[in-house]
Amino acid sequence: MLAARPKTWAGKIGSRVVTPYRGDGMNIRHLKMMGDLGQIAHVPFHIRDQASVDKAVEKSSVVVNCIGNTFETRNFTFQQTYLDTTKALVE
Repeated sequence: MLAARPKTWAGKIGSRVVTPYRGDGMNIRHLKMMGDLGQIAHVPFHIRDQASVDKAVEKSSVVVNCIGNTFETRNFTFQQTYLDTTKALVE
């Protein structure tokens, strides 16, 4: 589940929120109702694809990293989740 608190906080101060997501978009449908028309934009991305990460953060002045997991999976280790992801977002 995506963290709703950063979106609520940013919406209160009148910011435009870009929500990158993986998958088909069904997990983020409930977030569309958290802002006015055009204030919340959903952008598909994959953290290993640097072009999609760049597209998700291209016009942002602030980036909040809400990516994390509580256990390693076959697709992402802890190092990939926390270190490599942060590095990809910073670059």
